[in-house]
Amino acid sequence: MGLGCYGVLACLKYHERLVLHHRAARRFSGGIEARLPSLLINETWAELHAEQRLRFPRSFRVRLYVVWTALHVGVAMSGATLSVLILVG
Repeated sequence: MGLGCYGVLACLKYHERLVLHHRAARRFSGGIEARLPSLLINETWAELHAEQRLRFPRSFRVRLYVVWTALHVGVAMSGATLSVLILVG
Protein backbone atom coordinates (compact mmCIF):
# COMPACT_ATOMS: atom_id res chain seq x y z
CA MET A 1 0.00 0.00 0.00
CA GLY A 2 2.85 2.33 0.84
CA LEU A 3 4.55 1.69 -2.50
CA GLY A 4 1.34 2.54 -4.33
CA CYS A 5 0.97 5.83 -2.44
CA TYR A 6 4.63 6.64 -3.08
CA GLY A 7 4.11 5.90 -6.79
CA VAL A 8 1.15 8.27 -6.95
CA LEU A 9 3.18 11.07 -5.36
CA ALA A 10 6.14 10.38 -7.66
CA CYS A 11 3.88 10.48 -10.75
CA LEU A 12 2.35 13.78 -9.70
CA LYS A 13 5.80 15.25 -9.03
CA TYR A 14 7.10 14.09 -12.42
CA HIS A 15 4.02 15.63 -14.05
CA GLU A 16 4.69 18.94 -12.29
CA ARG A 17 8.30 18.90 -13.55
CA LEU A 18 7.16 17.97 -17.06
CA VAL A 19 4.79 20.94 -17.16
CA LEU A 20 7.57 23.25 -15.99
CA HIS A 21 10.02 22.04 -18.62
CA HIS A 22 7.39 22.07 -21.35
CA ARG A 23 6.48 25.68 -20.53
CA ALA A 24 10.16 26.65 -20.48
CA ALA A 25 10.77 24.98 -23.85
CA ARG A 26 7.78 26.76 -25.37
CA ARG A 27 8.95 30.10 -24.01
CA PHE A 28 12.51 29.56 -25.26
CA SER A 29 11.32 28.42 -28.68
CA GLY A 30 9.11 31.52 -28.87
CA GLY A 31 12.13 33.68 -28.16
CA ILE A 32 14.17 31.88 -30.80
CA GLU A 33 11.39 32.23 -33.35
CA ALA A 34 11.10 35.96 -32.57
CA ARG A 35 14.79 36.35 -33.44
CA LEU A 36 14.82 33.85 -36.32
CA PRO A 37 11.32 33.71 -37.80
CA SER A 38 12.52 31.69 -40.79
CA LEU A 39 12.89 28.64 -38.53
CA LEU A 40 9.06 28.38 -38.21
CA ILE A 41 9.35 26.67 -34.83
CA ASN A 42 5.77 27.27 -33.68
CA GLU A 43 4.32 26.35 -37.06
CA THR A 44 6.33 23.12 -37.15
CA TRP A 45 5.24 22.30 -33.60
CA ALA A 46 1.58 22.82 -34.54
CA GLU A 47 1.96 20.58 -37.60
CA LEU A 48 3.59 17.80 -35.59
CA HIS A 49 0.92 18.09 -32.93
CA ALA A 50 -1.86 17.77 -35.54
CA GLU A 51 -0.13 14.79 -37.20
CA GLN A 52 0.24 13.02 -33.86
CA ARG A 53 -3.42 13.61 -33.05
CA LEU A 54 -4.45 12.11 -36.41
CA ARG A 55 -2.10 9.14 -36.10
CA PHE A 56 -3.15 8.26 -32.55
CA PRO A 57 -6.70 9.64 -32.14
CA ARG A 58 -7.70 7.59 -29.07
CA SER A 59 -4.49 7.50 -27.09
CA PHE A 60 -3.62 11.12 -27.88
CA ARG A 61 -6.13 12.40 -25.33
CA VAL A 62 -4.90 10.14 -22.52
CA ARG A 63 -2.28 11.80 -20.39
CA LEU A 64 0.66 9.58 -19.45
CA TYR A 65 0.70 10.72 -15.83
CA VAL A 66 -2.93 9.60 -15.50
CA VAL A 67 -2.01 6.10 -16.72
CA TRP A 68 0.88 5.82 -14.25
CA THR A 69 -1.14 7.33 -11.40
CA ALA A 70 -3.96 4.84 -12.04
CA LEU A 71 -1.45 1.98 -11.91
CA HIS A 72 -0.14 3.13 -8.54
CA VAL A 73 -3.63 3.74 -7.18
CA GLY A 74 -4.41 0.15 -8.18
CA VAL A 75 -1.32 -1.07 -6.33
CA ALA A 76 -2.34 0.90 -3.23
CA MET A 77 -5.93 -0.37 -3.44
CA SER A 78 -4.70 -3.96 -3.84
CA GLY A 79 -2.53 -3.54 -0.77
CA ALA A 80 -5.43 -2.09 1.21
CA THR A 81 -7.74 -4.91 0.10
CA LEU A 82 -5.20 -7.60 1.01
CA SER A 83 -4.61 -5.94 4.37
CA VAL A 84 -8.33 -6.00 5.15
CA LEU A 85 -8.64 -9.62 4.04
CA ILE A 86 -5.70 -10.63 6.24
CA LEU A 87 -7.11 -8.77 9.26
CA VAL A 88 -10.63 -10.15 8.79
CA GLY A 89 -9.58 -13.73 7.92
